[in-house]
Amino acid sequence: MDYYGFPLALTPQQAAARQRNEASEAQLVNKWKRYADKGLLPGDDNLKKLVRKVQPLSLTLITWSTLCAQAPSGSAT
Repeated sequence: MDYYGFPLALTPQQAAARQRNEASEAQLVNKWKRYADKGLLPGDDNLKKLVRKVQPLSLTLITWSTLCAQAPSGSAT
């Protein structure tokens, strides 16, 4: 099944690629969870690196709501 619950018909090569992708995403989630669990985001340089690498879909809401809350007033959103 895909992320939204739809069934997938995958070839063995596609299944292997999907499994590698899921393992990579799990590592990314762990990096982000260190900050999400504390309710804090990293400093500017580390934050830029993490956001540019893409945040996991499961943490997107937390990330962007925190970023918007930290934006200086009068900034474009």
